[in-house]
Amino acid sequence: MVADPLPPSPCDGKIINPFTDICWDCEFPITFGATDDHGPNLAPPDTENPSEATCACGDPPNVRVGLSLGYWEPMELVDVTRSPGCMVSFGGHQSLDTSGQGGAIDAHSTIQNSSFFQVHSYNFPAIRYVMGGILKDFNDASPECSQGGIMAQPNYVSEIDPAWNDSKLAAIWFPEAYLLANAEAQAACVEDAVAADAGLPQDLTYWCAGSQGIMYPFTGNVTEHISGVQGSVLIAERVTMYLHRWPAYRSFCMIKDTSPNDLCAESCNFKMPKSRYRYQMLYPVATTKEHGCLPFGRSTMLWEPTYKELFPPIAEPDKIKKKAESNTENYAYLIWRKRNCCDY
Repeated sequence: MVADPLPPSPCDGKIINPFTDICWDCEFPITFGATDDHGPNLAPPDTENPSEATCACGDPPNVRVGLSLGYWEPMELVDVTRSPGCMVSFGGHQSLDTSGQGGAIDAHSTIQNSSFFQVHSYNFPAIRYVMGGILKDFNDASPECSQGGIMAQPNYVSEIDPAWNDSKLAAIWFPEAYLLANAEAQAACVEDAVAADAGLPQDLTYWCAGSQGIMYPFTGNVTEHISGVQGSVLIAERVTMYLHRWPAYRSFCMIKDTSPNDLCAESCNFKMPKSRYRYQMLYPVATTKEHGCLPFGRSTMLWEPTYKELFPPIAEPDKIKKKAESNTENYAYLIWRKRNCCDY
């Protein structure tokens, strides 16, 4: 039995409060070389850090000596919505007239559904704004040590991308999707899912999204929709990978990464280093208690039960309408990224 797709859900959301909605424990561990300060930590495992506590950048005679700093920074807001033009993390404001571009959830059986979401990505350099307000020289002294750019500047809006709802066009723009559409590539994602659930995802299998599914194609389609949370987390991870993939076709980087092997500069990275990324839900509930933020690819089933009163999974087709009437299908996430830099 195949149920009729649900109509787009109403737009809803909230204004994100940086003091109450952000899990600031996700900044930890903070490292100086190989030492760390775990603090009151709700965060998952850390990535590799430099062995030396001191570092130096620049060429003589302008050499700058500093500390090898490592921490996790909030860098991207992501709206995932079935209501086109819905700015979930900005109060649920309907910003676009995009009739006919709504998301959907199709029930093919009692165990497998598919869905489609729109997505918006915004720049979120919170550390630079907070620290720049406290320490006047912070941004000028250590520009490599915080996310730059304009607060809330859109990185990507799916409603204006013709490939977001066209898998064939997306595969033409990103032809590696054809190479990854085979059993061997899909089988590698099982190992990635196990690694993400136990610790950190595998950077080598960049096309995998762990327990959420696969990064390709770069569309809003979720072919194995288990729950709204799982589907929306996949889309949030996918759009972050998408913004990494863009430099292959453009002369600029939408997202740059740092490395423990180069503390003096950011770099473009065609293959997103998944282990250096975490996600935190901001809406419909801010996950600031247990399971505040999770590595990319970690199963949502490991933390959804903490908020089970809000997220009953979609299971039976005849119960889908009842769920849609009582639960939102609009989500907001904060993406955290590992930063290694020379702080002087």
